[in-house]
Amino acid sequence: MGIVLLPLMLAYLILSVVVYQRVSIVTQRKLYKYLTLAILILLPAWDVILGLIIYIPACLFVPKVAIYETAETDGIYYEGMHDSIYEFERSSDTPLSERIQVGTISDVFRENYSYAEAKVTKRHPYIGADYSIAIPPVYYRCTPLPPDPRGPQFQRMSCVIVDQPMSRYVVKTRQKRFLITSMESKKIFDQSKGKLMAEYRQVTISEELPFFHWLGWQPTGGSLKHCPRGSRYYYFEYEVLKPIK
Repeated sequence: MGIVLLPLMLAYLILSVVVYQRVSIVTQRKLYKYLTLAILILLPAWDVILGLIIYIPACLFVPKVAIYETAETDGIYYEGMHDSIYEFERSSDTPLSERIQVGTISDVFRENYSYAEAKVTKRHPYIGADYSIAIPPVYYRCTPLPPDPRGPQFQRMSCVIVDQPMSRYVVKTRQKRFLITSMESKKIFDQSKGKLMAEYRQVTISEELPFFHWLGWQPTGGSLKHCPRGSRYYYFEYEVLKPIK
């Protein structure tokens, strides 16, 4: 993509110079020149500039990491993450429960929990789809299966619909996105006591090339800059909820 963007950026730079020169010929008023220059600079990069304006002060007030209580459990229930499903294109001889993929919930089993649950509200029409379809909320419970012969990186599991989650511990996540900046929170509750056990709030910003990214034709899913720094947010629940040995 960089090879494609470089000539486009060069073309835009040349066009900007031509436009600015034409405006300078038509009018000598500095105000119009400054406005033209500002538009030429902001047009490709306004979303990145505004994203930074939001990100910098948000880093001063939003971040918080606190653990009030820990516990041992054989399973975790999620709301707000692992909330989408899709079906693997496997042989019809494979049970449907083993073809259903619930978010990336299989990662939980690498921590040696016995099961993981999630409130699912979306369905991807096929593997790799960059969009999802809203569905009525449904609860899934997934359990690990024997190791996949292809290697430990392929975690087999069985996921079935249940009436209610079984785990007393719930991990709730929320995200508010503003352009390329996102404010994310993860709270862990003991549902039996209605007690907050831990919370983590972070701010992220996509490290995108500031050149017409707002049009949506540049690739997404690039690297993120975090505040606070590091990837602790994504594994935070494992610090609070330990698997029963």
